[in-house]
Amino acid sequence: GPPSYPDLCNIFALNGGPPSYPDNPYLFNGDFCDRGSFSLEVVMTLLAFKVQDPRSVVLLRGNHETKNMNKIYGMQAEV
Repeated sequence: GPPSYPDLCNIFALNGGPPSYPDNPYLFNGDFCDRGSFSLEVVMTLLAFKVQDPRSVVLLRGNHETKNMNKIYGMQAEV
């Protein structure tokens, strides 16, 4: 499933952060929101890396990246 914030930090600690990984970008296959605690931190971290180096992170939209799903599963309340 999609990473929680501690999982995301662990992935980057083990494999290097996206800015140091330009030749082998990270792919996140949607559903960044509403998957455990710290969903906002997951989204903001991924977006920050995407802004820093757009080639190092690929973000695909999943079914949880919609207004309705955010409301149902709690991301809207977290924000």
